[in-house]
Amino acid sequence: MERKFIELKNKLNNCTKLLITLSKPDGDSIGSAIALYKLLKDDRNNIDVVSSFFIPTYLMKFPDAKVINIQDVGKIDFNNYDAVIVVDSSNAERVIEFSNYPDGWNFPDNVFIISFDHNASHNINFADIDIFEPLVSSTCELVYDFANYAGLNIDNDVATLLYSGIFTDSGGFTYSNTTSKSLHIAGELMNHGADIGILDKILNEPKQFDSLILLSKILQDLTIIKEENFAYTLTIIDREIVKNISDEVLSQVIYMLKDDPAFIQKVKGTDFGILIYPGSNCTNVSFRATNNKFNLSKICIKFGGGGHPLACAFHSVKRYDEILSDLNNEIKQLK
Repeated sequence: MERKFIELKNKLNNCTKLLITLSKPDGDSIGSAIALYKLLKDDRNNIDVVSSFFIPTYLMKFPDAKVINIQDVGKIDFNNYDAVIVVDSSNAERVIEFSNYPDGWNFPDNVFIISFDHNASHNINFADIDIFEPLVSSTCELVYDFANYAGLNIDNDVATLLYSGIFTDSGGFTYSNTTSKSLHIAGELMNHGADIGILDKILNEPKQFDSLILLSKILQDLTIIKEENFAYTLTIIDREIVKNISDEVLSQVIYMLKDDPAFIQKVKGTDFGILIYPGSNCTNVSFRATNNKFNLSKICIKFGGGGHPLACAFHSVKRYDEILSDLNNEIKQLK
């Protein structure tokens, strides 16, 4: 990794205009994107941070979250930038709204790509400089490693952003991707002034009443499917039930279902959970598990998605019944 850090440092020293973009917003992608913005922002660097996706209110509580502009990354004129930094994304298509590009999408060939990623499904041919390590807790951990190597200033806000990303992507230091190194880095970030109290404000934000009502309706239809050697939950959110629901309410419900408290993966007697829910002109499918019995990312990769063995996702333009048929065929092959 040191060789890549040297190459990256030299490249950045010759860049005056940078673009930072990210996969679907969560604590790790938001934390790493804004942290890099703050670490690299100086008189030599003009930096834009762009997301193709709606960002829920709770994530906008991160320090300097307002630097993120919501814009279709696929429509950006990349000739205006010396390099593009992509964080927490295993491939190019993870940074655009899938349904807007049914024939696929990639960065133009002349764009210099720098990637920071820890997803096991990462495309190793994706970037010109690839800061990739699947065994770390989070992308934020990789950003910390580079900042530490390059001697960049980790102030209170950067420490808070990086700590938050490590904390959320490791399930509060409870997932199997938690290592002694990630715990050590978390301690170092506290020494740098990380405000760990902000996580309470972000993760325990009061839920809207409409979110709780919608959640109760959805959970009534949660089902348990038993196979010969395992069982899983299946939760389907019908488009009709959410057609008049705001993005903010829906994002709160999705977060509660798959992240915290993570209802779909915490049903006694099951090994993992699947959540199927509507996106913008497409359907999102998320997998969550609490044990290492299966590498679920292999299923998502087959459908053009990616992620980790215990947390992964893909998008599809197929009908719900077609998606369920495809999933059933793949799941039955799990052993």
